[in-house]
Amino acid sequence: MNMTNDLTHSSSESMIVEDGLPQPPAFTAILAYSAYMAFQWMSEPGLNTLVMNHVAEEERSGASSITYLVAFSAQAVAALAAGQLIERFGYAPMLFGAALLALGASALFRRVVK
Repeated sequence: MNMTNDLTHSSSESMIVEDGLPQPPAFTAILAYSAYMAFQWMSEPGLNTLVMNHVAEEERSGASSITYLVAFSAQAVAALAAGQLIERFGYAPMLFGAALLALGASALFRRVVK
């Protein structure tokens, strides 16, 4: 085989994953990730407005600081816990548990906001 055939053959092989299904193009992955990040961070302005509407104007900077301290601390703990769970059980059980936690948090948030 010449170099052109080798490159063509290897690039066509790289489009197939272990179970024989074709991988989506990189553009699809980029769009999916962008949509995920947009939905994940879209809640921040709403939550910030919710907090600021329930706090006196002179206390808003302190409330904002505490809100972000709690949020970023929770992210640090979640990253540590997720890493440990992935290492011990794998991705699927950890993602399932995260989905259950998100469902519970959304139900609790809905109850608290009413």
